Amino acid sequence: MVQQMAGVGVAPQMQQQAMGDESTPTPEEQAMYDAIVGDIEKILYSKKTMPRIIKMLGGKEDPTDAIMHVLMMLGKREKEGFEQANIQVPDEVWRAAAEELVPVVAELGASQGVFPELSQEQMHQALAKLAMAWSAQYTPDGPGMQQMMQRVPPQLVKSIQANAAKGAMQMAGGPAGANRPPMNKPPGTMP
Repeated sequence: MVQQMAGVGVAPQMQQQAMGDESTPTPEEQAMYDAIVGDIEKILYSKKTMPRIIKMLGGKEDPTDAIMHVLMMLGKREKEGFEQANIQVPDEVWRAAAEELVPVVAELGASQGVFPELSQEQMHQALAKLAMAWSAQYTPDGPGMQQMMQRVPPQLVKSIQANAAKGAMQMAGGPAGANRPPMNKPPGTMP
């Protein structure tokens, strides 16, 4: 069984303790959380979709990247469904769902022999990568994702950010964007 990290993998009352929020979620928030987690778990374990999920989990060298990729894809699907129904899901609900689902996906990958059982640090890393990717995609300044990032050890966040910067430099052609064409749009106007 995948090692549990503090606050991850337990779902009572939308993980209010893991969220650092002593208030009880509203019935609507709890229903959203239950729908997100339930729908994603059904997809993960469906005989029809599980082989594709397993293939996706094995398609990345780093299991934490694989977990982030799978949950971003499935989360996007859920988000689009809520948007079509004109339902705004609070960041806290997405955060609680992510904390519940990271160990579920990790356990699925480990149980299928895609990668070994993850350590607590790897679970934190997967959660941090997911929070960063989700935040960049959907809620750049969302308080829920910022709170989730606060739960990740600071040295791990710095390491992830350094690796992301290194990758960005390589994509840009070297340090400080050497060989990169000038930006044609003012900052903040890119999609």
